[in-house]
Amino acid sequence: MTASLAAPASEPAIALRDLNVAFARPVLRHLNLEIPRGCLYGLIGPGASGKSVLLKCLAGLLRPNSGEVRVLGQDVMKLDELGLSALRQRMGMLFQNNALFDFMTVAENVGFPLRQRGAGNAQIHERVSERLARVGLSGFEERLPSRLSGGQKKRVGVARATV
Repeated sequence: MTASLAAPASEPAIALRDLNVAFARPVLRHLNLEIPRGCLYGLIGPGASGKSVLLKCLAGLLRPNSGEVRVLGQDVMKLDELGLSALRQRMGMLFQNNALFDFMTVAENVGFPLRQRGAGNAQIHERVSERLARVGLSGFEERLPSRLSGGQKKRVGVARATV
């Protein structure tokens, strides 16, 4: 099943209903959550509390034992590979250790997802410049990750995740 990823404005960006995931023991139990469109939330908690499991369910990488996962109006568990691919292209991931390519410049790191999707050089340059400006790193385009502070690396990761 493939469908448009445009959800009605009244539909939440993310909706979880009675989500249950268990392996050797329960990880997520009867989780209900709605995140409205345009809102920014953080996911925090102790180790092994289910944060990564929840994110994998949202991306369709892990099937819950029961419950419903809706992202942008789509029932994630009913999407085929093409639908999942389209949905995942609308997601960004920020890694705890930054996961920057050390052999690429800041601009190349931020533009990597766009290049993977076949964007042209002009579009990549424009989007990278805008994202770096938003995280306060204009002028850092040609630097390598080894020449950045820890906070600057994190902001490059944010720029890449949101490009």
